[in-house]
Amino acid sequence: PPEEGRITIRYDEPGADRDIPVLSVIDTGIGMDRFIIENYLLKVGRSYYKSAEFLQTRSLLKKQSQDFAPIAEFGIGLMSVFMLGDRIEIETAPWMTNRQDNQRRVLRVDGLGRLIEVTERENFGTPRYYGTRVSVHLASRAGVPPSWKDISAYISRTCKNLAYPLVLEHVSHAGT
Repeated sequence: PPEEGRITIRYDEPGADRDIPVLSVIDTGIGMDRFIIENYLLKVGRSYYKSAEFLQTRSLLKKQSQDFAPIAEFGIGLMSVFMLGDRIEIETAPWMTNRQDNQRRVLRVDGLGRLIEVTERENFGTPRYYGTRVSVHLASRAGVPPSWKDISAYISRTCKNLAYPLVLEHVSHAGT
């Protein structure tokens, strides 16, 4: 995909359907198939980016003059998201797969250590969905979840010299 719009960070204000904001990080990257979800995403301490499977995928990317340097290292990324909220939704579909699995999946987790609800559906059509969206229903142990102002200020302070530009979206009640 083009570099522009590859990573989007979206903050959805509370609305008629929920009383807390939702923070989403959306990418148009390689996505995940069932094997990657079961063997890496849901396994604490196992990093996909250190695996033979990723090295194979990375080799295929390089053949198409594409590559990236992953920052994930320790296999605790999913657990760390629960510092921001108690409900997480992950939507993902692989860009390509060696296992003939191109399903679009949505995983819903209502708290650390809770059961994970997974829905799957065919992923056909034009354009075909690929990449990953991680949405966190924000909560705060102090009582007030972080605001868009807090989130955007944090991103501005910490996300510097990135390989791809970030697209920041703030969705309010008015839809802006």
